[in-house]
Amino acid sequence: MSFSERRGRDDAAGLKNGSRPTVSFGLVTLLDLFENDRGAIAGLLEAALSSISRDTATIVGGVASGDRPTIIEAAHRIKGTSGSIGARRLIEISSKIEATVARSAAMADAAALDELHAALAELLTDVAAYTAHGEM
Repeated sequence: MSFSERRGRDDAAGLKNGSRPTVSFGLVTLLDLFENDRGAIAGLLEAALSSISRDTATIVGGVASGDRPTIIEAAHRIKGTSGSIGARRLIEISSKIEATVARSAAMADAAALDELHAALAELLTDVAAYTAHGEM
């Protein structure tokens, strides 16, 4: 089964009585890839959170100082790290920030930073729930 097929299963598995489409990361895919090793998954998620949190702060600092290369690099790292755990919302937001700053004179605006912080907060909540209970 391809990675994209497994990600589609994440969507289907995340539907619970029509209430919430998915968790903010690809849990089903990670369970498959790590052969249900929940400790390894928790370690990966914690490392990813640390990296994404650090890069989010770097983007905020880069916006404040007008440091475009720093913003682009940090957004790119968030995109890659988010991809490794299937955090699609963070992939989309960081891709948008990277493209906006790289291809135009515009900086990441407050709305984009708000979206980034909201997606990170959602991921933090979901990872905390997973690590505390081993499931979502």
